[in-house]
Amino acid sequence: MKAPQVRSHEINTENTDFQAQIDAITNRALTPENIAAYAGEALTDLVSVVENAVTSYDTQPTLAANGIERERAALYYYGLDPSSIEETLDHIADVAGDIIRMGDLVARLTADGIHVITPPDSSDTRITPGNSSFEVKGIVPRIQTILLILEKSFGVDLEDEHQLKFIPGTITDNMMRRVPYHVLDIPKLNRVINACDEEGNRTFVFDRNILLERGITADVLKDMTKEQIKGLLKEEATIGHDLIYTHLFVENMVSLLHEIPERLQSDIVTDKDAAKFLKVSESAPDDYLTRAQIAEMLGIEIQAVHNASMKLRGQLNPVKARTRYNVADHYSPEDVETVAEYIRTKGALVPKHHPDEKSVFGMSKQFKVTRDAIYNALDAIGEQIGGVRTAKFGSVITEAYSLDQQNMIREWLNSNHKKHKMHEVDSEVGLDLTSYKNQLQLAQELDTITYWIIKIHQDSADMLGKVIKLGNQWQYSPSQQEYIRQTLEVIHSSKPESISDIPEGYMSRVQLGDEWGIHLATFDKAVIAVKEKLGTVVFIDKSNNTTAGYSPEQQTIIYDWLAENDLIADTAPKGYVSIGTMSKKMGFGGERVILHAIEPLGSQLGEVRRYKNYARITDFYSPTQAQMIREWIIKNAPKSNLAKAALAAVADEL
Repeated sequence: MKAPQVRSHEINTENTDFQAQIDAITNRALTPENIAAYAGEALTDLVSVVENAVTSYDTQPTLAANGIERERAALYYYGLDPSSIEETLDHIADVAGDIIRMGDLVARLTADGIHVITPPDSSDTRITPGNSSFEVKGIVPRIQTILLILEKSFGVDLEDEHQLKFIPGTITDNMMRRVPYHVLDIPKLNRVINACDEEGNRTFVFDRNILLERGITADVLKDMTKEQIKGLLKEEATIGHDLIYTHLFVENMVSLLHEIPERLQSDIVTDKDAAKFLKVSESAPDDYLTRAQIAEMLGIEIQAVHNASMKLRGQLNPVKARTRYNVADHYSPEDVETVAEYIRTKGALVPKHHPDEKSVFGMSKQFKVTRDAIYNALDAIGEQIGGVRTAKFGSVITEAYSLDQQNMIREWLNSNHKKHKMHEVDSEVGLDLTSYKNQLQLAQELDTITYWIIKIHQDSADMLGKVIKLGNQWQYSPSQQEYIRQTLEVIHSSKPESISDIPEGYMSRVQLGDEWGIHLATFDKAVIAVKEKLGTVVFIDKSNNTTAGYSPEQQTIIYDWLAENDLIADTAPKGYVSIGTMSKKMGFGGERVILHAIEPLGSQLGEVRRYKNYARITDFYSPTQAQMIREWIIKNAPKSNLAKAALAAVADEL
């Protein structure tokens, strides 16, 4: 058990440099260990400094006053501003109240946990009855600290589920861990945090958008073990960070909420003032804005403003000034315009969607239909749908449909429901599902993480065939399980023998995928198809990971199969554009308008060639074809004033 905490700060009653004592108090850094006493001790110590000043003043050969006048006279005598001290006392008292409120909030949020979050790995030691061979670990109130940071440093409304969704965890009697993990899903900051208050447990901070791009929601994340999470972080460092606890926890957490390092092992760049919540600094001019205020003004995520300010730091002159609860950089109107212009050139000044708006993808999930069904509904409804604005959903820019528009689509789908159901689950009830496995069960059996199961499902839907969904769980048949297993063998190396020196000419799947401009799932499909022709595959150590390395001869076999199956393409010539690029140049967030033009044009467009589009192959259109599409849209497609204005504004763009 821990010994009682000893106060780390004591007031020297003989020291008459009272300003230095006050500065030492207000510059104290918050940590999870000191959060309970952080503001309370500071309040007591500041009162003691004032009392000592008065006592010392009483020994001076001056005219003494009475009561409050004597106290003010003492403070003035020692060069202290009574008003400033009163303001600091009020501020610290507010912080103390906020800390208490955060403690109450933690108790309320964590009371209803029913799921084990970050379940123990199969290799973890379990507690058995009568086993006393383990040391009870202490409690470090990380959750309370994180909530304080979210509210005071980032302005997150902790009671608004659109800004913070708290998923409480629980524990079971046979777990070594005696305190549960909890998940904080923070859409406002594009972050997901997985944290536990027990000593010795790491905190995980994730980029929410990257998780969602890989099909990993907060609900999926909560079911991953620590080893699975660490495997996910090794696959892509920018997806998140494994935060080891240190005395700089607050500074590190603030930094990760701003930006996740590009490499997992990178040092986190911290701001020394980020953990100082007691200091009352000078206020910034009224027209100066913080990063959070700039983000709110522009209707974008704070990370975009943070990244812009980092890129432009040589051109900006921020002023350190207080907000209500902490010290932050404030930017002049000129600096704000510089930041906004930079973000505008990056195409990021698209407003976020309203809480009640839905994209086509969002409606397909809500209505449990395919996206094609939504598009069919939109085609059928036609002009009645009215104007549709463009907005940002996470990192995706697309059309945003209001509640009224969603209801119109819902009514049409209800009338045509049987044609557009995503899954006829009822028809599968008679199947023997005992041999089927869901994503989590399959991941555990194959010793991998659910991310890879989800990714293979998404990338290889044509190879898997129809997948049954019961409730919110995908169920894989034995043959589908076998295909996933084979694919994983290509993705991961489980070979015990490997070599550290890469033979000349050998390349990994990632290198070959980049060079050939194909998705890794396409590469894996080819390897499975030509497996018998490849012979022995050498496994190489690369960046502390073991991966398959293919010889020049093996590369030729794989490449030939890809070429025979029309899965290899060249880079598009200059001036050729994809549907997505045309959509962006025409001012539309979605691609539906372009697709509507391509169909009726048909053979008039001539041959449409396919080229590399990052890691996939897609149709590209020549400048002449793009011009034909634009002209058709101008003549036939726009039904809203917004669309007409957008097209007119870029009439010469293509």
